[in-house]
Amino acid sequence: MDVLIGCASTGSHLSGTAKYMKSRKPGVHVIGVEPEGSVVFGGTYKPFLQNGTGLSFRPGNLLESYIDEIIKVSDHDAFATCRRLARTEGLLLGGSSGSVLHVAALIAHRMRRPCNIAVILPDNGMKYLDTIYDDQWLRKHGLHGAIAGEDAVMTGDRPATRRVPLAEVELPVGELQ
Repeated sequence: MDVLIGCASTGSHLSGTAKYMKSRKPGVHVIGVEPEGSVVFGGTYKPFLQNGTGLSFRPGNLLESYIDEIIKVSDHDAFATCRRLARTEGLLLGGSSGSVLHVAALIAHRMRRPCNIAVILPDNGMKYLDTIYDDQWLRKHGLHGAIAGEDAVMTGDRPATRRVPLAEVELPVGELQ
């Protein structure tokens, strides 16, 4: 495995998995994913619609030293990824999993060499049939584009995510760009 991608809320599962993987393969690049507006990894809080990931405060059990990069994902891109994968692959995913797979697609596009990307998909879509998979709910929240499943990876027309490297960690930039 070259890259491990997982979302963060309290940080427990991502920190524990990252710690274990780095003990087995120190060069693995760990990416933490959180919604735009979440402050798990820092920043300014603003409300977001993704459930099960992200927080309005910094959790105490997050082991940032094991996480090499963070990427914040918009509600639009997380939900559009869910809907696209439901339609094209038959996968019914929750928003947390949608955000992780959105980032996996971004990372795969920026890699210069073949690599193995592992993802942690923490939720399925059964709980979200009346939200993420409901056209009226998406329209009500101004997420019209998510209905068709068009995210920034597919369209390439807007920077819907932003990479935020953790300041205290040296990133292996040459391999990942």
